[in-house]
Amino acid sequence: MSLQQGSLDGMMRICSPIRITQRLRVLGVLLLCTLSAGTMPPAYGAWKCLRIISELSAPVPVPRKNANAEPTLHVEILAAIPDQLILQHATAAGWINVDSAWQGPDGLYHIPLASHRPGLYRIRHSTHNEPIPLYLTENVNEIHLRTSSESILHKARLQGSNDAEVFLAASVAHDRNEELHKLEARMESISLPTAAVESFHSLVKQLDSALNTTLDSLSRRAKSTALRALLIIMQRNVPHELDTWWPDSLLQSPELVGSPHIVARMDAYLLSFQDETFTRAQQDSAYGRAIQALAKRPMHPSMALWLRNQIVYSLSGTSYETLADSVLSNPFGPLPATPTPANDKPGFPSPKTLSKLQIQSIDGSRSPLIAQESRYTLIVLWSIWCPHCQTMLPQLWDWYTKQPEGRVSVRAISTDTPSESLKDYIRNRRWKWLNAIDAEPPHDLQSSQFGSDGVPELYLFDGLGNLVSHPATLQQLINEPMQ
Repeated sequence: MSLQQGSLDGMMRICSPIRITQRLRVLGVLLLCTLSAGTMPPAYGAWKCLRIISELSAPVPVPRKNANAEPTLHVEILAAIPDQLILQHATAAGWINVDSAWQGPDGLYHIPLASHRPGLYRIRHSTHNEPIPLYLTENVNEIHLRTSSESILHKARLQGSNDAEVFLAASVAHDRNEELHKLEARMESISLPTAAVESFHSLVKQLDSALNTTLDSLSRRAKSTALRALLIIMQRNVPHELDTWWPDSLLQSPELVGSPHIVARMDAYLLSFQDETFTRAQQDSAYGRAIQALAKRPMHPSMALWLRNQIVYSLSGTSYETLADSVLSNPFGPLPATPTPANDKPGFPSPKTLSKLQIQSIDGSRSPLIAQESRYTLIVLWSIWCPHCQTMLPQLWDWYTKQPEGRVSVRAISTDTPSESLKDYIRNRRWKWLNAIDAEPPHDLQSSQFGSDGVPELYLFDGLGNLVSHPATLQQLINEPMQ
């Protein structure tokens, strides 16, 4: 065997097991050797290159585990660009950065854990959007995490903490299931044979059951009661009992504050009280009962404060904002009622005031805001840039044309800036009710008087100007028992 062939075999044996960063260093040396090949004898040059490569590619000694060593998270990301690694902690204010590290000479990231509190964390690499979830407990020594940049979450493997390992496995299983449900949602907009759609829905149900079985198994491995409760609410099912919706161990665990799984649980909990056959008042009542039932549960003060703020945040700026005020004005868990701050918005017009107001159509004619020729008046606030409005208005017109004469009149008020092009757009529609533009004078009324923060908004008044209903959806309007 020639010296060159032996050198090549040696280099292959040396380079094959080493990490990517070490391989880059080896390639750099090879390049230097190539450039300087003309300055030394061939045999000596090959020997010198092999010696340097051997020294660089030798395994970096890893310290043995020491019981007295500081708790540390060691992370290895294969085939990744060496960039900053960030450790984030879930809090009531969202995810906050608590530590960071750069890749060390051994190709690993090292983050000390001694000062970190138990709870939910996640690891983010600067070049990857997908985070790796991490559950830290009090008794943590050394955690070793290894993954690949090809699929930073799904290829993640962890050792050193039982509960961290359990939570990572549960998160991977849940994420894969979530991707399946997103695909199922996208199928709704695709024209497929009915048999194929039904077959896919059946497959999703089977995989939901498999996910629940996996999470059940992992929960039995978990040592933390808080983690076991978190795995329960990650399952794909709709509970029927309040205890199953909100386990005591979950509500009593402040380390779970900020969990996105609890946020998703809250959304699903409220949606379970939604009913398409309800009027607006009935839906308000149903949501109120759901919130009050949760508010009476025993819970840790930190969890109670976060959950209450989460509910208020979800409802604020929507047509259910008054419900958000009621959440603050009533006790929630161990928290006392909070006085509702004074409303700085203009007061809602009184029935007497509304009955005297005038509105000008886009054609210049003026009419009473509260119609005199019908028993009810529906005021619709909308905008040309609002996709929900563009979907709702044709459906509203279809409903309106089916109403008996004299039952309801519609005042559709655009909140856009007045222009001739806007008027032409409205005229080209088939909506033959009274159309107006909010900012165009002369107007006795402005949409801000209704306290509206967005569009579309629906307000149903009787003939005297009394507010009958404030439907959040067209379906709620349809459900109103108008006589």
